[in-house]
Amino acid sequence: NAAYEIGDQDDADRLLAKAQESDPDSELAVGLAQSQMYLRDGHHEKALAILQRLYIKVPDHPLILRLLNNAYRGLEDWRSLEKLLPDIRRYKVFNKRVIRRVESEVYSSLLASLAVQAKKTGRSEDTDALIQLWHDMPKHVRSIKRVLLSYITSLYQVGEANRAEVLMRKSLKLDWDDALIRLYGIVEGGDPQKQLITAESWLRQRPNDPELMLALGRLSQRNQLWGKARDYLESSIALKAQPEAYVELARLMVQLGEHKKSSDYYQKGLALSTHS
Repeated sequence: NAAYEIGDQDDADRLLAKAQESDPDSELAVGLAQSQMYLRDGHHEKALAILQRLYIKVPDHPLILRLLNNAYRGLEDWRSLEKLLPDIRRYKVFNKRVIRRVESEVYSSLLASLAVQAKKTGRSEDTDALIQLWHDMPKHVRSIKRVLLSYITSLYQVGEANRAEVLMRKSLKLDWDDALIRLYGIVEGGDPQKQLITAESWLRQRPNDPELMLALGRLSQRNQLWGKARDYLESSIALKAQPEAYVELARLMVQLGEHKKSSDYYQKGLALSTHS
């Protein structure tokens, strides 16, 4: 450790090799020390080779599992880390909050990578794999907001907007979320009129919600209800000035032929985004 800390990796490796020669039973201690050094230097593949060997011999060792988690994350090997999750839970490698964070990162990253693949190939099999992953993951993971948003965004990206809209509608009824209602205004479901009516029904409980007003403004534009769209967007800005609301209002002004106002709103939106 002293050799490593002063930057002499070669000497550290030599000393670790001597440690193992002097005691054949020291493989675990030596392997853990060496893999930690490799991880700290960003040599994730070298660390992984050691840790996988140790994991076969001692699959329930918390430190091995913790370091494997670090190695897979460093390599962005989310599929392998997903396979490791049951052991991470079983042997309580982290506290519940950290495990939830690991699960969130693993599944949101897997969903995003499958969406990229499906969008790239255009094959229905890849879209099916994305949907299947959602159904296969543990129920408690599906309730994590980051994972839910990743799945909905992924569905939208691969052309499954109807499926995304239905899931958002159900989720918002159970648990209101600003990021989710923002997405609801962006995702184009199969029936824009029904989507607008659904969003307007939420106004009774949330009459002063800027994100809901922004979503309603977008949905009204999609239904070509220009006056209603203007009212909603202006209400959103009055409640909370956001760049996106100004941009939507600027687009609407172009639609209405009010180019001077459109330019003013774009400038205000730009100024807000620059300062935020």
